[in-house]
Amino acid sequence: MATGKGSRVGRVQKSTATLNAIRKAMPENTQALVLDMATDMGEQFAILAPRDTGSMAESTYVQAKDGAYQDGKPTTVGAIEAMARALNPDVEFTPLPVPTNDTTAYVAPLAKHYEYVEFGTRYMAARPTMATAKAIVRRNMMTKHKAALERVATDGRR
Repeated sequence: MATGKGSRVGRVQKSTATLNAIRKAMPENTQALVLDMATDMGEQFAILAPRDTGSMAESTYVQAKDGAYQDGKPTTVGAIEAMARALNPDVEFTPLPVPTNDTTAYVAPLAKHYEYVEFGTRYMAARPTMATAKAIVRRNMMTKHKAALERVATDGRR
């Protein structure tokens, strides 16, 4: 009888240890997943974005709490501005806000005219490329990000 209780206690302790490992690894795994998905959205947007000078597509970046990223690599807003200005010297910029937590990331072009293209004006129909990019990433999320989603729900092991 004591053996049965001991094995149950051992299983509970092992389960508790696993849950603690999941809890400990979740913030880092979630942050990586959010950044990866935001990067995918930015890449999809850059593919779909209408081209005139290219400054809108080339100024697309991800703003996370720990900094700016473009094409999955750390960068600065100043570097993105310089690249976009080389394509269109008259471009105006609207930087993204910095998230207040590690599980939020913003993605959009730095070029201010993005808003007019995405949402339209009274003179121009909307061309919602960011909404389309979001739909593509959402549709592909389970296949492309399956391993990352599993890491969020486990202790980080594959």
